[in-house]
Amino acid sequence: PKYLNSPETVLYKKSFHLFALDLSQQEIRRRDCVILVEGYFDCIVPFQAGFRNIVASLGTSLTGNQVKLLRRYTRQVILSYDSDEAGLRAAQRCIELLMEGGIRVNVVRLPEQSDPDTFINRHGAEAYREELVRSLPGIDFVLDLCISQHRDAFGPRGKQEIVDQISALLKRIENRIERSEYVSKVASRLQVAPDLVLQQVRRFRSRKKGGPD
Repeated sequence: PKYLNSPETVLYKKSFHLFALDLSQQEIRRRDCVILVEGYFDCIVPFQAGFRNIVASLGTSLTGNQVKLLRRYTRQVILSYDSDEAGLRAAQRCIELLMEGGIRVNVVRLPEQSDPDTFINRHGAEAYREELVRSLPGIDFVLDLCISQHRDAFGPRGKQEIVDQISALLKRIENRIERSEYVSKVASRLQVAPDLVLQQVRRFRSRKKGGPD
């Protein structure tokens, strides 16, 4: 099989490690950025194509321990997961976990239901590099995903549900100016008053910290 994932053991806990970090750590530090992928081949093929600041989460869901490990080397992640439904859901979960760990996240959304391995084999390294350059900030990615997947994104209930989802991410942004800019962007996309989005973000932050912000 393409992947054969063994279970964790007492001697080896995958949730504490990142595949290829031993080979990529210097380039990650030099570029102050890491490309994070799901599987072994999604890491090996781009690495061979010249993308040396790349690691994989060893075929498991990203864990808090792996986020802490990444933070030793950089605070900027480009998430490049599979573009199928499962990969999109996994990317959305990872964005919140990375943001919670104080890491900025951009997301690559590859076309044609592909992953980094198959995309590079079909289109080449330069095309993949262009996809990295076009990567979206994590919150923009989630907002686009929420709008595209909701049955009635611009109805009253749909707007409320999407604002709730996005507020769970916006509360992670500590910089008030950056947070305010995203509040305005979300309000504009959903055609609601910015104050309503801001109120919801403040509710989420109040739950997080035990007081208003």
